[in-house]
Parts: sequence; structure tokens; C-alpha cells
Amino acid sequence: PYYVAIVGIGVQALLLVIRLYFAKRDAGISIWGFIKGVAVPCLFVGGVAIIVPFATSCDASSFLWLLIIVSVDVLYIALVVWFLGLSNSERKAIISSIKGKLINKT
Repeated sequence: PYYVAIVGIGVQALLLVIRLYFAKRDAGISIWGFIKGVAVPCLFVGGVAIIVPFATSCDASSFLWLLIIVSVDVLYIALVVWFLGLSNSERKAIISSIKGKLINKT
């Protein structure tokens, strides 16, 4: 299973390079702009977001402990994405979308 995962990651990386080539050729998208604007921030947020789940990855002694660990990990990742991964305009768009859905239900 380990080598299957490594090969899968390699294949996906190669496919990303191919997609970027076609995006540049067909749509004129800047590869460097994509790396700076998308890839680096995603890697940064992913790197920060993995810290707590990695630190709490232990053998849960009970189902309740498992639920606590998973809940803390999900909350932590959501907060990291909210504060580090989203711009102010993206946060505002999400909040207005949620408010719109809540207002329409009442």
C-alpha cells in the first residue's frame, strides 16, 4: 500500500504539470502566478493544518476518546483554513451565503 500511495502522488503531480501546460497554452494562465497564488498558500495551510492531527494521532482507547480527537482535529483544521487559507473577500462571501440561506429558511 505504501508504494501504491507514492506512485499515486507521482502520477497526480505529473498530471498537474500537464494541466498547467494546457492552461498556459489554451487560456494564457501564468504558471508562476498559479504557483505563487495557489500552490504555495495551499502547501502552507496544509502544513500548518496537519500539525494537530498528526500530534493527536494515537490509539484511541475508547469510542468517546476517538470522537473527541476527531472533533478537535476537525475544528482545528476548519480554523486554520478560515484564518490562514481564506482571504477577507472569501470569508465575507461565505458569511453572506450562510446568512442568505438562514434568512430564506425563516
